[in-house]
Amino acid sequence: MVSGKVTVLNQVGIHLRPAERFCTKALEFSSKITICKGTGRYNAKSVISVLSACVKYGEEMILECDGKDEEQALKALETAVMGGLGEQIIPLEQEKVM
Repeated sequence: MVSGKVTVLNQVGIHLRPAERFCTKALEFSSKITICKGTGRYNAKSVISVLSACVKYGEEMILECDGKDEEQALKALETAVMGGLGEQIIPLEQEKVM
């Protein structure tokens, strides 16, 4: 099993269109893929489950992939989320240290 943390940069978070794109990408892999947010665990291959995670702009989620193609799945999904899942991304403002 591999896992990685990713920050959602879509201005309105993961709503229906991005959730559908995320699930479509997840379904390309045979690995079991889970979104972890807070105490919840959500099936990344189910649009309803992904929507239930209620991931908003700027929030982090952990992706867990377990299976033969786990490394490829994790990389592809991290890239998709960081790319906005077809939506405009808004980079988080960096805090200036003085």
